[in-house]
Amino acid sequence: MKLSDYIVTFLQKKGIRHFFGYQGTMIAHLVDSIERNPETENHSGYNEQGAAFAACGYAQAKEECACAYATSGPGAINLLSGVADAYYDSLPVIFLTGQLNTYEYSGIKGLRQQGFQETDIVAMAKPITKYAVQIRNPEDIVEELNKAYHIATTGRRGPVLIDLPMNIQRSEVENPVYDMTFEDKHTDAAAAQQAADTILEALEQAKEPTIPELLSRYLDMRSEERTGWTSKGKLKGTVGDFNKVMEALDFLRQKEISTVESLDAYLDKVSGEILSAKTDIRKSERRIKAIDTTLSHIANHGAYKEVYKKYASIGWKTRKEKFAAEHREELDAYLAAKRFFKAHQEELPFDTKELKKEREQLSGELSERNEGLQAVQEDMKQLRDVRNWINHVLPPEQRRAVAEPGKKPSLNEQLSWNIEGVKQRDEQKRQQPRRQQKQDMEL
Repeated sequence: MKLSDYIVTFLQKKGIRHFFGYQGTMIAHLVDSIERNPETENHSGYNEQGAAFAACGYAQAKEECACAYATSGPGAINLLSGVADAYYDSLPVIFLTGQLNTYEYSGIKGLRQQGFQETDIVAMAKPITKYAVQIRNPEDIVEELNKAYHIATTGRRGPVLIDLPMNIQRSEVENPVYDMTFEDKHTDAAAAQQAADTILEALEQAKEPTIPELLSRYLDMRSEERTGWTSKGKLKGTVGDFNKVMEALDFLRQKEISTVESLDAYLDKVSGEILSAKTDIRKSERRIKAIDTTLSHIANHGAYKEVYKKYASIGWKTRKEKFAAEHREELDAYLAAKRFFKAHQEELPFDTKELKKEREQLSGELSERNEGLQAVQEDMKQLRDVRNWINHVLPPEQRRAVAEPGKKPSLNEQLSWNIEGVKQRDEQKRQQPRRQQKQDMEL
């Protein structure tokens, strides 16, 4: 049995008869299997994002499992907004993505792509799915598909994602199984509740909230700010904020930043690196400018020396003035060179060859330093964005103004925080008698 046929038949037996997606080359075998199955119907959307949300809507309306598919690269990435929606709304949706042939897929971190539109969609989807896996061997599909369906539809329901390389889709399944049990692979309810209680207790006792928690509060705050917006505007704003926060979280994980303390420490480190880099760049730029000035004077001195000699040899005042008027620029350049050499007598003699060699070296170093500075500045922008976001959900005394390195924080920003802090303290004072009254009544 063809592997893509097995997937469609399996899902059809589980009650999934409607498939939502936008086809492409790397998912062609699965789409063909959907079209050939008389019990299933393919719904092709205008784009992958629309198909993902359609599957979410179907799962929510029917209160049953749904399925969406997309091709590799940008196609799979375009599903992620719908994946996130399913994750946060606890919707059981199975997302199927096409992928390069396994022999074309490098899997090398840092390599943009080996095959066409190579993308590690599993790594991107893991934070917003209950389970995400790439099938590398055809014999794994039976257990992984059964497992994914079980995970999506049990406990707190949610999305799963299976990444299907093209050569895997067209492979054969020798022993198709449509029902497997996984109770032995899951924690019993009592143990799960105990683990949850332990986590909650640890969170309550924590000295400070983690950055993911603070960013979650920030997203909630942003959502509340959109009260009164149109549904389209709310969706657009929510997706935009979510994508930015997910990108920031990925960056923070790479830098091993999880707390406000570690974020501020890294901010100070990067700020120092930027200031140091800018100092070195300015020093190199000044030296290059000085070399250019010296080379210019050397060239002018040699080029206009004979003009000046001829001018100096003229005895008649009228002829001398006429010659000077005709050769003003050359004479001015020569005399400027003489004044420059007089002012830099200690540095003489100037070696043109050595100066040009030094300039070439400095130019190369300057280019590397500017590239390095740009990379660090990009990190700084991401860090500043995260700090500014969590500032909105932290108490005023824990906030930190994040200005550009070398610049002072905005006075308006500091003033707004102080005003907000006063408002929060006033609100706490107003609520305190109510709390005390409630405690007295309970006693």
